[in-house]
Order: sequence, then C-alpha cells, then structure tokens
Amino acid sequence: MPVIPYRHFRHMSDEDLASVIVYLRSLLPVRHVLPHGKLPLTRRWKYNRYPLPLSVEVPEPDLSEPIRRGAYYVELGKCADCHTPVDDDNQYLANLDFTGGNFLDEAKKSAPNLTPDASGISFYDEATFIRVMRTGKVGARRLDPIVPWRNVGQMSVDDLKAIFAYLRSLKAVRQQVDNDEPPTFCKVVSAETWRRGSELSGLNQDADPTGSPPRVPVDGSPPIACAGRVARGGPGEDRRARPPQTSPAIA
Repeated sequence: MPVIPYRHFRHMSDEDLASVIVYLRSLLPVRHVLPHGKLPLTRRWKYNRYPLPLSVEVPEPDLSEPIRRGAYYVELGKCADCHTPVDDDNQYLANLDFTGGNFLDEAKKSAPNLTPDASGISFYDEATFIRVMRTGKVGARRLDPIVPWRNVGQMSVDDLKAIFAYLRSLKAVRQQVDNDEPPTFCKVVSAETWRRGSELSGLNQDADPTGSPPRVPVDGSPPIACAGRVARGGPGEDRRARPPQTSPAIA
C-alpha cells in the first residue's frame, strides 16, 4: 500500500517490529473482503518511492537518554508528516523541522509550530504537555480530533517526558500559524519549491512562472515555510500562507 509510512517505520527496531507482528497475530481472525485500493498515477509514482529495502538489521534504539528516546517515538509516530513543511514533491523542507504549517484536509486547518519558539509551544512545560496528551485539552479548548492524543496519552509518563524532551531540543524557529485568518497562498514556500524544481530541471531559477522572483526573508535568514494562515518570517515582513491550525497549541 503506497501510503503506508514506510519512511518512518523503516527506523523501527527488529525487536519492536517482531512485537507488532506478535500482537497482530494475537487478534481474532475476521473475514472482511475489501476492494483493491486505487490511487491516481501521479500519487502512485510519488509514494511508491518510499518502500526502500533494508540490507542490515535495525538495532534496538538507545532509550536510556530522554532526547534519543523521544526522537525514536516521534519518528515512529510520523509526527513530522503533519508538523514539518514539505515541498510540492512531499519532501521535508530543510531547517524547518516541526515548524508547522502543513494543511490537514481532514481538519480543514494547518498543523502548529511545535518548536520552543514563542510562535510555537514555548509556553508548555513538561506537566502541561503530559496533561494535554492525557486529556486532549489545552486549558478549556479541545484538541482537534485529528490529533492522536488518545493513542499518545496511553504511553507511560517516562515516555511522554522523553517526547517532550525531544521537542524541547529542537531548534526554535519563528513561524506563526494562525487558523483564524483566511487561507492565502504562501509566496515564500512557492519560491522555495520553485527553486528546488528549477535546480532539478535546469530551468532559470530567476524565471518564476508566476512572474514573482524567489523571495527570502528581509533579515537574510533562510526562507520560512509559511503554510499557516498568517506566517511571519523576517522582522517587519508578514507572509500570507496556505491553510492552518490554531497557534499556539499542539493542534
């Protein structure tokens, strides 16, 4: 199945994979015949690139150190698929890990910034994070149903602490995602994805087919993937973007 998150699950240790198999085999058999799934040709081509063969064993991860432990769980939870901006080829944009902005069709909003920047979840402490994952609420506000808090909340306290430690270790990136603003197209993401495409195709990078040359933040910092309804990059420059999720919050 092309949409199975192979690029994340391939990091699962052999021992953990064996445990998953044992669990699945413990389930009662149920006959439920389903039709073959069909995806458009372009999507099949894109997703069929992910199942890459493994030629070596995947060892047990180092769970003794909280940040490494949290990184392992976040990888298997494919958290980046919602919270890390991607280009038009569904590849993660560099230096923008967990800065949010990806539009989630099911939720009709964009994922928030999870970095420790003020535009992210810098106001979270460990206890707040655990409470949000256990209750599905940020204060009185309920998380969107798309957030897998019911699954994550069943993890042990130590595991949740490890995930929070990993999120706190991320580079703080200013990327404001505001779902209260009407969605608009993000020129900065457009410029970055056009630049990548032109590098691959050999086209003139300055010849943007939309008539707008590639842009970078006014402060000279790397382009910000502003896929939130309002995403602010360099000082004094507001960047309108594609759809979002309320910020600051886990989702």
